[in-house]
Amino acid sequence: MWLKLLLLAIAVWIAYRYVQKLRRKLPDWLRASRQQERCPSCGQWMQPANAPLQCPKCGEKLGRSPDGRLIIRVN
Repeated sequence: MWLKLLLLAIAVWIAYRYVQKLRRKLPDWLRASRQQERCPSCGQWMQPANAPLQCPKCGEKLGRSPDGRLIIRVN
């Protein structure tokens, strides 16, 4: 009984590690979660911080519209 549980736990652990390895190899657009948003200037997926917002790829300064979407900051 204990041997079966141990083998099952090892198999689950190996499967978990394999899935984690595959997730790291996926392209950014496929891996995007709800916290990530696209830069309105270049389309790069990014995880915006609170402030100041700046795209890591193109360097564009960003802001938030009243409805919460990312917009290009003018000033």
